[in-house]
Amino acid sequence: MNVRHSGIAGKYLVIYYLLIIRMVMRVLCILTVMTGCTKKDENIIIKDYEGNIYKTVKIGEQLWMAENLRSTKLNDGTKLENITDGMTWGNPSTSAPAYCWYNNDSASYKSTYGALYNYFAVNTNKLCPIGWHVSSDDEWGAMVTLFEGPSEAGGKLYKAGDLHWQYIMHATNESGFTALPGGRRYVNFGAFLEMGKAGYWWTSTPWNSSQTYYRGIYPNMGVISGWVENGVGYSIRCIKD
Repeated sequence: MNVRHSGIAGKYLVIYYLLIIRMVMRVLCILTVMTGCTKKDENIIIKDYEGNIYKTVKIGEQLWMAENLRSTKLNDGTKLENITDGMTWGNPSTSAPAYCWYNNDSASYKSTYGALYNYFAVNTNKLCPIGWHVSSDDEWGAMVTLFEGPSEAGGKLYKAGDLHWQYIMHATNESGFTALPGGRRYVNFGAFLEMGKAGYWWTSTPWNSSQTYYRGIYPNMGVISGWVENGVGYSIRCIKD
């Protein structure tokens, strides 16, 4: 009887240890991005209203687009205004939801870098595909924290290699976020700046009625944050609701 009971107890002990190991692995997957668990099986492909297709990546508990938005329409089919003229883009009275392509050249920049949008497009709350939204400053902050803060996160968020970045140091893209240096369009005369040097992304978090928080990535500075006039043109990354 003792031998039989010992055998049964042994089986239960093995099951118990297997459950403990499984729980430990799950906790490690949540607590660290170093294991690669962040990109596991949750990756999906999504489409915007126009049918543009985007890769996605799971980072911590967040599901992000792994590409910049390219849509020229809101998710209800409403067309965004394509402002090519620099003076019109930079005019303080311009408040229409709008987009542009860097240097007004969609053939060269659309597929890789996506569009540049003003904040008025973001503020429609319809810029991303249904079920997704423009990432908030807090959501950016949570991702950056996973990668050891702003100074360390940069190289883990942007695409490795020198095909796109003019100046690049210690890039691993281990996050799978694949940040690219899409530059920006400034309000002063609608000038296009910093293609290949830096990437900028709107957040959905206002600073005040005329300025909104953004996030940027410089190779030698990591992830930066601040606020800027709503008329500036920045890239967009969507995150799942």
